[in-house]
Amino acid sequence: MSRQKKLRKVYGDKETVKGISFDVAEGEVFGILGPTERKTTTLEMLEAIRPIDGGEAILDGINVCPRPRSR
Repeated sequence: MSRQKKLRKVYGDKETVKGISFDVAEGEVFGILGPTERKTTTLEMLEAIRPIDGGEAILDGINVCPRPRSR
Protein backbone atom coordinates (compact mmCIF):
# COMPACT_ATOMS: atom_id res chain seq x y z
CA MET A 1 0.00 0.00 0.00
CA SER A 2 1.15 3.48 -0.82
CA ARG A 3 -0.30 6.60 0.76
CA GLN A 4 0.51 10.20 -0.05
CA LYS A 5 -1.13 12.86 2.08
CA LYS A 6 -0.99 16.58 1.29
CA LEU A 7 2.34 16.23 -0.52
CA ARG A 8 3.93 19.62 -1.31
CA LYS A 9 6.96 20.95 -3.16
CA VAL A 10 7.94 24.63 -3.23
CA TYR A 11 10.63 26.36 -5.31
CA GLY A 12 11.13 29.90 -4.05
CA ASP A 13 7.69 31.51 -4.10
CA LYS A 14 6.24 28.93 -6.55
CA GLU A 15 4.34 25.96 -5.14
CA THR A 16 4.84 23.27 -7.79
CA VAL A 17 3.07 20.37 -6.06
CA LYS A 18 0.07 21.70 -4.18
CA GLY A 19 -0.96 19.32 -1.43
CA ILE A 20 -1.90 16.24 -3.44
CA SER A 21 -3.26 13.17 -1.66
CA PHE A 22 -3.85 9.65 -2.98
CA ASP A 23 -3.74 6.00 -1.94
CA VAL A 24 -2.62 3.09 -4.11
CA ALA A 25 -3.64 -0.40 -2.98
CA GLU A 26 -1.37 -3.42 -3.39
CA GLY A 27 -1.78 -4.82 -6.90
CA GLU A 28 -3.54 -1.70 -8.16
CA VAL A 29 -2.45 -0.10 -11.43
CA PHE A 30 -2.10 3.66 -10.94
CA GLY A 31 -1.11 6.53 -13.22
CA ILE A 32 -0.35 10.20 -12.70
CA LEU A 33 -1.51 12.78 -15.24
CA GLY A 34 -0.84 16.49 -15.09
CA PRO A 35 1.23 19.48 -16.17
CA THR A 36 4.90 19.25 -17.11
CA GLU A 37 7.40 18.81 -14.23
CA ARG A 38 4.77 18.18 -11.54
CA LYS A 39 4.56 14.47 -12.33
CA THR A 40 8.33 14.06 -12.28
CA THR A 41 8.67 16.11 -9.09
CA THR A 42 5.99 14.02 -7.37
CA LEU A 43 7.63 10.74 -8.36
CA GLU A 44 11.08 11.98 -7.34
CA MET A 45 9.72 12.90 -3.90
CA LEU A 46 8.21 9.41 -3.56
CA GLU A 47 11.57 7.91 -4.53
CA ALA A 48 13.35 10.15 -1.94
CA ILE A 49 15.40 11.73 -4.74
CA ARG A 50 13.91 15.20 -4.17
CA PRO A 51 13.17 16.59 -0.67
CA ILE A 52 9.53 16.87 0.43
CA ASP A 53 8.46 20.32 1.64
CA GLY A 54 5.19 19.23 3.26
CA GLY A 55 2.89 16.30 3.81
CA GLU A 56 3.89 12.67 3.97
CA ALA A 57 4.65 9.81 1.61
CA ILE A 58 4.36 6.25 2.90
CA LEU A 59 5.44 3.32 0.73
CA ASP A 60 4.96 -0.22 2.07
CA GLY A 61 4.60 1.21 5.59
CA ILE A 62 7.81 3.27 5.38
CA ASN A 63 7.64 7.06 5.57
CA VAL A 64 10.09 8.14 2.84
CA CYS A 65 10.51 11.54 4.50
CA PRO A 66 9.83 11.45 8.24
CA ARG A 67 10.73 15.15 8.62
CA PRO A 68 9.61 17.28 5.68
CA ARG A 69 11.08 20.77 5.41
CA SER A 70 9.03 23.64 6.83
CA ARG A 71 8.25 26.47 4.44
